[in-house]
Amino acid sequence: MISTNTITAIPAHRPTKGSTRSKRIVTTGSQLNPAAQRLPGVCALHGDESRNCIGAVSCPLRATQHFYPVHIKQRSDRTNTAEIDIVENAQNVLKRRALVAQARGGFDVAASTLSLYFRGNDGKPRTPKRSQLPDRFPFIDTSIINHIDEDIEQALSRQMELSRIDIEIEQARLQLKLGENLFKPKVDVGAKAARDFGTGSPTREGNDIIMELAISVPIGRRSARGEISAARARLNELKFERQQVQERLRANIIQLSHSLKATAEFANLASQEVTQATRLEQAELKRAIEGASTFFLLNVREENAANTRVRHVIATLTYFEALANYYAA
Repeated sequence: MISTNTITAIPAHRPTKGSTRSKRIVTTGSQLNPAAQRLPGVCALHGDESRNCIGAVSCPLRATQHFYPVHIKQRSDRTNTAEIDIVENAQNVLKRRALVAQARGGFDVAASTLSLYFRGNDGKPRTPKRSQLPDRFPFIDTSIINHIDEDIEQALSRQMELSRIDIEIEQARLQLKLGENLFKPKVDVGAKAARDFGTGSPTREGNDIIMELAISVPIGRRSARGEISAARARLNELKFERQQVQERLRANIIQLSHSLKATAEFANLASQEVTQATRLEQAELKRAIEGASTFFLLNVREENAANTRVRHVIATLTYFEALANYYAA
C-alpha cells in the first residue's frame, strides 16, 4: 500500500499470509533526504542491490533503512529533539528488523513443509517463492451456508461409514432369515429312474421310476431361537449406530456453518477496524509532519495500525480454515 506521500512497510512477507509479528513503518517521501534516497545498500526485502528493489522511495525497507539514520538526525538538529527520542526510534527500527528476520524464517519453514505436497509435473517437490504469494485473500462469500440442507444430504451420501453400516445391516437381515427358516419343516421331493441290462430273470426287463418324499419337522428349537435373537440384536445395534452417525454428521455440519458465519462476521469487523486505525495513523503522521506530535505517539499509531492489519489477516485466515473444514465435512 504505497502512495505518493506515504510508505507502508510490513516487514518479512505479505500480510495476507497471517503473520502475527508484522509491524508497519510509515514515513513520507518528502521527508527522505535526497542523498539518502540514492544511498546504495542491500534491501532487506528484495535481497540485493537495486536490481530487484523497486527503489529507495518506493521500497519500504530500503526507505526505513535510510530514513532513521539521516532524517531523524536532521530533525533532531533542527528541532532540538532529545537524544533519548533518537535512541528509542533506533530501537524500534531494530525491533522491526528483527521481526522481519523472524517472519522470513517462518516463511521459509512453511514453504519447505508445503513442498512435500506441492509438486511439479515431474513429481519432484517444489518450494513456493514469495513471488508466488497472492496479493490478497479471495472474496469472503457468506452465501455458501444458505444451502446447508443440500450440503448435509450430499455429505450423508458420501459418508463411507454409512455405506459400511448399510452392508452390515443387509448381512444381519440375511442371518435373520436363515434363523427363521430353522423353525419351518423341511420337505424334500425326489425322482429316480432305473433300467437293468443283460440276460436273466424277466423281472429285470423294463424301466423303473422311483418317487421320494421326505418330510422333517424341527423339534429342538433352541438353536433357531438363538440365531434369530442374535440376528435381531445385531440388526438393532446397526440401526442405532447408523442413526448416531447421521446425527453426528448433521450436527457437525451445522456447527461448522455457525463457525463459518461467525468468522466471516469477525473478518468484516476486523476490516472496519483496519480502516479506522489507518485513518488515525495518517492523521498522526500529518500532525508529526507539522510538528504537533512526537515520535512516541506516531510509533503507537503505527503499531496499532499494524496490529489491526494482523488481526484482520488472522480473522480472514480463520474464515478460510473454517470454510475448508466445512467442505471437508
